[in-house]
Amino acid sequence: MPDTKLSLLELFRRGFDPATPRTTVEILVFLATFAAYEAFIHECAPLLGGWTGSLVGLSKPEQGPERLFASIFYVVLATAILLTARVFQQWRGRSKIGAAAIPPQMQGLIVNLSRYSPGRPNGPQSRYATLNELSREVDAVLQTREPLRIGALRHEILKSNLGPFYVAVEYHCDSLKKCWLTTTPETAAAYEVGAGLVKLICGDRAVSERNDLPDANNVSDIALRVRNLYEAKLGSLRPHDVIVDITGGTATMSAGVILASLSEDRRVQYLRQDVPLVTVTDGVETALTAAEIVTRGALQSVQTSPEDVRDVIPLKGH
Repeated sequence: MPDTKLSLLELFRRGFDPATPRTTVEILVFLATFAAYEAFIHECAPLLGGWTGSLVGLSKPEQGPERLFASIFYVVLATAILLTARVFQQWRGRSKIGAAAIPPQMQGLIVNLSRYSPGRPNGPQSRYATLNELSREVDAVLQTREPLRIGALRHEILKSNLGPFYVAVEYHCDSLKKCWLTTTPETAAAYEVGAGLVKLICGDRAVSERNDLPDANNVSDIALRVRNLYEAKLGSLRPHDVIVDITGGTATMSAGVILASLSEDRRVQYLRQDVPLVTVTDGVETALTAAEIVTRGALQSVQTSPEDVRDVIPLKGH
C-alpha cells in the first residue's frame, strides 16, 4: 500500500512535475498549500527587510505586528491543510474496503487461465487427462450441443483446474457481453478451449478476446497491461461494467490484476477454496449446480479503492 505520510517536499515535487499523475485531492491540496505559503512569503519578506533595515539604523518595518501575525497565520494554515490531507489519505485508504459479497452479474469479465490440470492431487480427476483431449470434446459438444453431453462436459471440467473459470462464465452468462482470457506463454494453448467454453455457455451473446501477458512473473508489467485493458480496450463497456476473477492463473498474475483493479469502479471476484465444486460420497460424484454455487456463497466479490495506486504501478511503459 502506498505511504500515507504526505510531506511538504513530496507534495510540491508531485505538484510541479507534469509527468506525475495526481488525484483531484492532491491537486487541491497542492494549490491550497502553495497559496498559503505564497501569502506567507508575501507578508514575511517585507517584515524581514524592515527588521534588517532597523538593525542598521534605517526605519522600522511598517505594520510589523500585523505582518508577523499574518505570517504565522499562513504557516499554521498550510500545516493544517497538510495534516488534514494526511488524515484524509489514511481514512480513504482504510475505509473503502467493502465486505465480501455475492458479485452482481456483469457485462464484462476478465479471467486468468491456468496451465491445465485434470484435478487436485487428492480430489476427483477429470477423465480428460490432457488439454488436447478436453479441446476435442469441447469442439465436438459445440457441434452437437446435446444437453446431456453439455452436462457431462461441465461435470468433468468442474473437477479440473478450469472449474473456477467455467463457474465464473456460467454465473455472468445472462448479462455477459465480453470475456477477456488472460494468458501467458505457458497457458496460451488453453485460450482456444476457454473461448470455446465461453461460446458453449453463452452462445453468441458474448465474445472472447485474448489478453496476452509476455511475462507471467512481472507483477508491474501485468498490472500495466490489465490497467491498459481497462482504459483502452473496453469498447462500449465502462470500468464498472467489468469484473476481474482472480481465482485462476498464478499468484503473480493475481497480484498484478489486483493492483490494476484497486479503484472504486473496479470489482474483483474469486471462488472460495473451501467449497468443493464436485464431491464424492460412497463412490458417487456430485457436482454443484449453478444455483447451489450461488446459495452456498462460493463466488465472492470485494470492492476496494486505496489511494495512490499509481505509486505501486509505475507510469513508465503505460
